[in-house]
This record gives sequence, structure tokens and C-alpha cells, in this order.
Amino acid sequence: MSGRDHADFSEDLICSICLELFCKPVILECGHNFCGDCIRQVWQGKKVFSCPECRQEFAHQKFIANRVLGNLAEKAQSWPAVQRAEEARQSRQCTQQHSEEESIPEVDTKEAEQASFNFGDRSEWYFGPVDRAETEALLMGQPPGTFLVRDSATCPGDYVLSVSENSKVRHYIIHSLPAKLTMGPKEFPNFPTLLDFYTAHYLDTATLKEPIFKALSRCADRATPTDGMDALWVLALYDFQDLEEDNLPFKVGEVLKVLKQSQKYWWTAQNREGKQGLIPVPYVRKIY
Repeated sequence: MSGRDHADFSEDLICSICLELFCKPVILECGHNFCGDCIRQVWQGKKVFSCPECRQEFAHQKFIANRVLGNLAEKAQSWPAVQRAEEARQSRQCTQQHSEEESIPEVDTKEAEQASFNFGDRSEWYFGPVDRAETEALLMGQPPGTFLVRDSATCPGDYVLSVSENSKVRHYIIHSLPAKLTMGPKEFPNFPTLLDFYTAHYLDTATLKEPIFKALSRCADRATPTDGMDALWVLALYDFQDLEEDNLPFKVGEVLKVLKQSQKYWWTAQNREGKQGLIPVPYVRKIY
């Protein structure tokens, strides 16, 4: 098997909770696998036990060890492609550990200064129930560190931190437990503390820089800088391809300027090319 095949195959050996190679994996009754410690942490304090992947609910915390998968994950650690990824991850962890024991390295301090958003203002970074595909359409192509927080579709009650990193969009599960949040092995008392931490510490290849709402607002500013602060801008949450002459087609992630709120469910808007038409209000969200 080639290095490329190893890299592709190893993705099937990643726990969807901690995003690392399986460690002592267990299999649930529904057939999905997770690290034993990860699923125990997810279910800690929960009254209803459900699979983070398919949402199937169980009466008890019941699972069995998947020794075959565990052995395969152990073997994968010797694959060159996996070793390179692990070395890069450990290098980042060493940088983080150094910053925690002494002080934040200069590179992290500079990035922290560049992060400009209000940790405590949920409206700046929380996006609500948007799915993975729509999230990637919004974040793909944005500068590294552009992010949003959304509801988890696979584990109701939990959240996902989605971040533009190194020409990809990465997703980090945030578990909501009594009086705390957990992301991987780290615990935080609330979202402002979690977000503040990752403005100075690397996730995978980037720190948090700016919520997607602010990035899109800047795009709106550049589109018509003479319109001032009174203009209303909206973000497309879904594709709209209605071909009627009076309507304005758009794609998810597109920023539009509202010209007239003439009806409850239909507004008149303009795109960056200057084309105007009616847009369905449920398909968009105000951003500016």
C-alpha cells in the first residue's frame, strides 16, 4: 500500500469525537465506533445516551471493545504518512505547552493581537443550526482563522467549531457538559474562555482570527463603501435558483444588499454585479 493509500485509509481510523487515531475503540449497538474514553466523556452527565454519528438512542451506556479496529489503529501508527501527521501534531502541542508553562510565544502573541471580536457577544460568532456542507461553502476560501460556532447535527445539545485552515475547513466537536465545555482533552467553563484560548493556541494549523460574520461584513463594506452604515446586508444560507424574471438567483455564502423590505417573505436585493430582484427572506440572514 502506498503512502497516499495509507493517508486515505487512515482517515477511516479516526475517531469523530477527538479527531485522532482510535485508542481502545468501542463499538455501539448501532455499529459506530469511538475511542472508549471519548464516548464515556460525551455521555457523562447525560440522561439520554445517543450515538454522536446517527443519533440512535440507547437505554444504557452499552458498548463492547472493538479489538480488531484497535489493532489496526495501532498498526497505522507505523505508517509513514500517519507518522508525519503525528509529528506535526506533537510539534504544535510542544509549542502550546511551552506557552502555557512560560509565556505565549511571540508568534502566538501577534496572532492574538490580530484577533478582533467580542468573545462575550454570541451574535458575532454563533451561527445556529447550519449543516456541514453549508458551513464549508461559507468558510472555504476565507483567510486562515476565520471561524463560526454552530449546533452539532450528529450530537444534539453539543456544538461544532468550524475553522478555515490551510485551504481546508476543519470541524472540532465541542461537548456541552454540566457547568463546562470540552474540546478534545481540554475543558473550559464557557465559550468566551474557549474562544479566547484558541486565539493564542493553534487548533491544527491556525489560531482563531475573525468570525465569519465580520469577514462577510468587510466584503459588504468593499462592495459599496459609500453607502454608509445604514445599509442592510444579508448572507445567503442556501442556494436560490428560481428563474422567474423578477427574482434574484444566488448561491449559499453570497452577500446581498437589501434595497427594500416590501413584503414579509420577499425583499428586493442587489448582488455585487448590480443585478436586482426579489429574494426569499427565509433563505438569508442579516449580517450588517
